[in-house]
Amino acid sequence: MIISFVNQKGGVGKTTSTQAVATALAEKGEKVLVIDLDPQGNLGVLEGIPLHKLENTLSDLILGDCDFADVVIETNGFHLIPSMIYLAGTSQTMEKRFSREFIIRDIIKPYFDDYDHILLDCPPNLAILTINALAMSDYICLVSESEFLSKIALENLEQTIQQIQQQVNSSLEIFGVIITKINPITNHLKEIVEDIEEMYKDTRTFKVAHSVKVKDSPKEHMASIVKVFPKHKASKAYVEVAEAIINDK
Repeated sequence: MIISFVNQKGGVGKTTSTQAVATALAEKGEKVLVIDLDPQGNLGVLEGIPLHKLENTLSDLILGDCDFADVVIETNGFHLIPSMIYLAGTSQTMEKRFSREFIIRDIIKPYFDDYDHILLDCPPNLAILTINALAMSDYICLVSESEFLSKIALENLEQTIQQIQQQVNSSLEIFGVIITKINPITNHLKEIVEDIEEMYKDTRTFKVAHSVKVKDSPKEHMASIVKVFPKHKASKAYVEVAEAIINDK
């Protein structure tokens, strides 16, 4: 199963969620590949990978300067293709190529059968890297902070998803919505969560409670909260996502 974690707004928890779900899947014995499509390279940073020391990243793979085996790193039970800031320039090169929507799919396709799941951590925009992710995905996992602007970003994303389904990937479906940073004490935020649930009442929603540990565990321990604090309620929410993915496989 190939899943893109998407929201065009930054800071909503896409990378944290991708890392957590990948960790939860790996701990259940699943073979997982994660591709970091964000030029900021934060997923690699959170996994404690010294990006500045790497000879090859996703950019080199896209440009044909290295092989798949040269760029894949094993970390905390799953495989990761990291990215760096160079990916921003590479994405501009991609725009000029034929069949540009399928560049990454065509590179990774020979290795699809090596993994049970491929997770794509998308950048906070709807440009060529995100379009490549959606073109190769079976599902989208929407990630939204329980905050007004994040909800608006989800609404704006609907049109893009429909265009991808109509023109590029007719089999693309929404897997579910991960709502992050939920604070049950704040009435306004509770209303936003209810609005998001109503927007996606025909799909699954997974609620991740607001917690400093969710944000700080990767930075402090170079691993997801799922690995560091497995009994935390946020960890249990991400395990729930992983179990749903496995059951849909």
